[in-house]
Formats: sequence, structure tokens, C-alpha cells
Amino acid sequence: MADTFTVSDHKVLCAFRNRLRRKAVWAVVNPLHQQFIEAVEIYRPFEVPGKAEPSWTMWPSAAGIWVSDREFGPLCEPTTLIEAIEIVEVVLDAEIRRATRAIPKATPPELPKRLYSNADCA
Repeated sequence: MADTFTVSDHKVLCAFRNRLRRKAVWAVVNPLHQQFIEAVEIYRPFEVPGKAEPSWTMWPSAAGIWVSDREFGPLCEPTTLIEAIEIVEVVLDAEIRRATRAIPKATPPELPKRLYSNADCA
């Protein structure tokens, strides 16, 4: 494997980017990355490229695809592109589920009985 993504890798990355787009997540292929010849930068929901650092960066090397987390550094040994994508998607899905559960469910307000109509109290 070279230090750039192949044409077939880009097809996989396009499908990945389209899946993340539905979750309001940016995944940007950066051919002008500061450290690597080519890298994929992934941002958490509602983070925007250029206004935030990427949450995850993936880049190819002779050993495989590296995945680095903004807060924790490298997440694993070099792996395949499919496995690298799965790692990021699993983390994102868990974070989205956790955030969704933290939003309180809507419930009707409890009003004093005198404010209900007679039909509601019967």
C-alpha cells in the first residue's frame, strides 16, 4: 500500500462520507494535509472543517491505514480501510446514542385540575 489512497479506496470513502453526511458529520479527504500526503479528516456532529480540529484523522501508509483520535492519539495498529472506517463509525454511533439519551423526553405539563375542562376530568 502506498502513502495515498487508491481509486477503489476513494469509492469506499465516498460511501463512508455519504453515510456520515446523514448524521451531520463532515468527512473530508485532504490532499494537502500538514503531515501526510493524503488524509481523511472526520469531524464530530456540527463541527465544521476550518473552524475545528478534526476529531479523527485516517491516513494510508505502507503498513495499512492509521486512525488517530484528536484526544487520545492513535487508536490501533495499521489496519484495512474498512476496519478503520468501522472504528470511527462505532465511536460516532455510541456518542450519538449517548447524546440522544441525554435529551429529556417530552411530557405534558401537570396542570391543576381546575384548569382542565370538564370533559378532561370526567
